[in-house]
Amino acid sequence: MGYSVRIGSVGFNSHIGSSGERARVAVTGNSSRISSAGDSSRIANTGMRVRVCTLGERCHVASNGDLVQIASFGANARIANSGDNVHIIASGENSTVVSTGVVDSIILGLGGSAALAYHDGERVRFAVAIEGENNIRTGVRYRLNEQHQFVEC
Repeated sequence: MGYSVRIGSVGFNSHIGSSGERARVAVTGNSSRISSAGDSSRIANTGMRVRVCTLGERCHVASNGDLVQIASFGANARIANSGDNVHIIASGENSTVVSTGVVDSIILGLGGSAALAYHDGERVRFAVAIEGENNIRTGVRYRLNEQHQFVEC
């Protein structure tokens, strides 16, 4: 708790919570749980099977672990992922997701957008989802199908 707190963890099964604004959290252990309720928090993860949750506005999450679940509920969140088999919820208004790893499912909020990488057999490309366009709706879980189109799941 507190304003501008800095937390780091190296180890398995750690549980970290922060409720102050502008928190900075870095985790490298597998199976960790990270939550932050303050605005403008920054969370970095490199562990597998990690759960990340942010509630404040303008939070940033960077994740490099496989099998991670990321949930961000505040407006204007920014999520960057490079892990595979990830589930992402970015339900805050005007949130943005970019992933170079395989995303198993994604949920966007009002005005949200996502760019998910896929390989078309020749090169890496991005599939883009923007809430309100091409039948992308708020609060609906999507995945990329074999034609690299967003479909409900």
